[in-house]
Amino acid sequence: MRVVPVLEKSRLTVCSRINHAELSIVFATLDHVPFLLSRGRDLPALKLVVSMDPMEDGERRALEYLARDKNVKLMDMAERK
Repeated sequence: MRVVPVLEKSRLTVCSRINHAELSIVFATLDHVPFLLSRGRDLPALKLVVSMDPMEDGERRALEYLARDKNVKLMDMAERK
């Protein structure tokens, strides 16, 4: 298991670090989740994005649709138990 802090310097840097570390799971704040899911094809090792913030129902449905399209699973911290 690798833990890699990815501080947001630029979105390109975030993708580069995720790919370099071959991360399959990323924990992110909700405001970063749409970006990660939209880059799913550019992040081939990514299999799961965990939102550290709760998601509203409509928000969750939209993000789950995007996640399915990229073959990535989406959950939030409440679901990890």
